[in-house]
Amino acid sequence: MSMNLFTIGYEGLSFDSFLKYLIKFNINIVFDVRENPFSRKRGFSKSDLYKKLNLGRIQYIHLPQLGTPKSLRCELQIKRDYVHFFERYNTFLEDRIGYLNQILDILETKNVALMCYEREASKCHRSAIALKIKERSNNGIVIRNIRTS
Repeated sequence: MSMNLFTIGYEGLSFDSFLKYLIKFNINIVFDVRENPFSRKRGFSKSDLYKKLNLGRIQYIHLPQLGTPKSLRCELQIKRDYVHFFERYNTFLEDRIGYLNQILDILETKNVALMCYEREASKCHRSAIALKIKERSNNGIVIRNIRTS
């Protein structure tokens, strides 16, 4: 039996719309995989997310260890080379297997969503995290990107 691993980006969403997606897909835990969990967008900074998701009975866990290092973010902003970015980020993830295993263990009993800013998962490091977790599960996971269109 396969498990679903959801990903979601809050770009272009209000907090209420974001929450509706989480409820629609029965998400129990949101893993915030941003290195810096701060946002200019109302409701999406760490303390707001923790409080508001908790009210909706959704657990919030910030995993800054899986966030994109500033050097990689800056390099991507300058070069706009996503192939190179994902090669470097995947190398970065190799030293963070314990965090990937933590998410994988929780997936056995909970519906999990990896959260970041970008709307398109293909342009976000959360997709690389999801793929690494899928590999660790021997492909027993289906990755479902919420709002990909």
